[in-house]
Amino acid sequence: MSTTTAERELDLRLPLAIVGAAMLAAFVPLWALLVGPILFGVPHVIGDVRVLWLARPGGFGGPVAQAVALALVSLTALRVATLCGWPMPIEAELACGLAAVAIAAIGGARNGTTRVAWAFGIGALGGLALASARESLLVLAHAHNLVAISLWCVWQRERRAAAVVALVYAVGAAAVVGMADSEASTDVIGSFEGARLARELAPGFSSSTADALLRSFAFAQLVHYGIWSWQLPGGAQRPLRDEIGKFGIALCTVACIAIPLCGLGAPVATRATYLQLAIAHGWIELAVLSYLLARGGAARAP
Repeated sequence: MSTTTAERELDLRLPLAIVGAAMLAAFVPLWALLVGPILFGVPHVIGDVRVLWLARPGGFGGPVAQAVALALVSLTALRVATLCGWPMPIEAELACGLAAVAIAAIGGARNGTTRVAWAFGIGALGGLALASARESLLVLAHAHNLVAISLWCVWQRERRAAAVVALVYAVGAAAVVGMADSEASTDVIGSFEGARLARELAPGFSSSTADALLRSFAFAQLVHYGIWSWQLPGGAQRPLRDEIGKFGIALCTVACIAIPLCGLGAPVATRATYLQLAIAHGWIELAVLSYLLARGGAARAP
């Protein structure tokens, strides 16, 4: 089979997968929110690390990447402490994430004037975010899926495929929101309650608006997880073994198997634990994006 034919088939499969994600989010949003992270969470984080870290987009690496990693390790440690029963202030978590973004942007800037501008801008936005930390984290939770999908489309070398994916995603998102039902938030899967999720994802909104936001989040999360697990942006990648070695392959294999197996016995707890531990991946996306924007090369594929 020729490369052109293979690309054409892949272009057809990916939009169809997005249509499937839209149907899941529209008709069984709780199942989509429960099962999506369990099945695709770890593979999509591996994809994130490959493209955003190991591929060194725009030259991202060295001391800048190490400082970003330190901030994100600190953030993860705060989440681990919370899992162990020592709740940490959300302002501390937000500060770690903002520090990672600021370090990346300042490190990516090409001259002193640009560094000062980025430092001032992120500092001002960070101050506003910390003043309303809970609301800011909620906005980031919704936005980071769109950031990941947008990065994939921008970095996809096959422009027609990227345009088709973006169009199908937009139509799917509109259809999912149009399916909003004020009664759907009463759905329950064991201890996984739609009403609680609606309060978490859309606090203070009417029931119909909250359900629309819940469904749109479920759809965006499925697409985000799916495409970064299945088709990495930027064209062909090196074999994963060449990037992370045999030990890394073993760790990834264990994680990809262990999370779904745990999910069979305790799906709600497994999902919650995964989301707690994987929180840093969203900040990696924002940090690398800030680095590339400060460097003037966000549109170039890694």
